[in-house]
Amino acid sequence: MQFPPLVIFGAAILSGFLTLLFGGNFYDFIISLIIGGLIKASSSFLQKLKINDFFINVVGGAIAALIALLSMQISAGLHEDKIIIGSIMQLVPGLTITNAVRDTIAGDLMAGMTRAAEAFLTAIAIAIGTGTVFKIWFSTFGGISI
Repeated sequence: MQFPPLVIFGAAILSGFLTLLFGGNFYDFIISLIIGGLIKASSSFLQKLKINDFFINVVGGAIAALIALLSMQISAGLHEDKIIIGSIMQLVPGLTITNAVRDTIAGDLMAGMTRAAEAFLTAIAIAIGTGTVFKIWFSTFGGISI
């Protein structure tokens, strides 16, 4: 699957406005624009290399956390939590969760459980990427200096 520049731009806009929706300010919006575009571009590149979706989501979470923490370090962003949440929302498996609930309600329990497990593993992948960057960052630098 290949992502044209317009899709990368759309992902950047999505991340920026979701950051505003979650309470970020204009500076957080700009940082999320950059992160959103980088996440979509990197996922496009990794899909060309036939990397599995679990690892792509780990990398996406790591990119969001690393750039958000770097922006806090250079005082470009003000709310690292809002930046990260707005940026990783494009990775969250909303359609998979919806289909899991729909299949379960329709009585197809095996398909519902399978889709729910897939959504759960995707959420774990995002958390692994983000959490690993946070652990390394705080172990190395001891926190965020503002």
